[in-house]
Amino acid sequence: MTYWTVVSHPGPVERGILDDLTPTFRARRHISAGVTLRYLEGGPETDEGRPPLVLLHGRGHAATTWWPLLPTLAARRRVVAFDLPGFGHSASRPWASGPREGEGAAGLRFFTEPVRAALSALDLEGAVVVGHSLGGLVALSLALGAPRVVSGLVLIDAMGLSPIVSPRARAYFLANPERLARLRGPVMRAARAFGAPPAPRAEALRAELLTVRGGRPDASAAFTAMCPLLGEPFHLERELPRVEVPTLLLWGDRDEAFPLAVAESARRSLPRAELQVLSAGHAPHVERPAEVASAIVDFATRLAP
Repeated sequence: MTYWTVVSHPGPVERGILDDLTPTFRARRHISAGVTLRYLEGGPETDEGRPPLVLLHGRGHAATTWWPLLPTLAARRRVVAFDLPGFGHSASRPWASGPREGEGAAGLRFFTEPVRAALSALDLEGAVVVGHSLGGLVALSLALGAPRVVSGLVLIDAMGLSPIVSPRARAYFLANPERLARLRGPVMRAARAFGAPPAPRAEALRAELLTVRGGRPDASAAFTAMCPLLGEPFHLERELPRVEVPTLLLWGDRDEAFPLAVAESARRSLPRAELQVLSAGHAPHVERPAEVASAIVDFATRLAP
């Protein structure tokens, strides 16, 4: 069997964040579906029947993007934050385009299959899965494809709940954020346009993750297959009534990528959903980490063991 791995090291900003999270969190690696994934793990040694929390980031980010929330979330339960395949310090399979009409589904499998295998291997079945943007679409796919693995969903400004993606966001994604990041000025202006905060450390981490040597060609190609510049983006809107688990939609009222109307429509389609709107843009967990952490903890606490 072929195994795909990557040799990479955190930059100075990420190293500082990892140092701050130590010893509560440790960076680990796991080979899943032939792909080496990096993840951060922390929390109590005994879960006392509480389901673990699994965190999945958005495009171009990494597990460390969740750093402002992690200590709060790990205070009472196990927390595992993955680098999605091809991002952060996780490897990925080379992108191989599928049939044209099935490219979007192939793009989703590119990100989802290694994570699904890791959840079983790492004893994370029954987790509350929290996903932002691309990570939200991966979380939704996990709940649909392996319902026993997921006990609850928290979807933060998630991708793929409807075919609605703003033209501005589609142009930004197609222009390749990793390529734009090398210019720094344009990418930071674009990030602010989507609601990214001015916090220096958050901006510095995002820039560091995006400017990795060599870019993210395979992950970017898989993402573009789901969100092309022209034509309907890949989405799971018609599948939402099949989601059996309780779902919390956390949404920024100023999200310019996936407008609030997307969340309102999804709340009506999901059988067991609630919607909480925050004064934020596309990344409420970065802009308002205390509020988002509190909402996640409250939701997870209300779920039956």
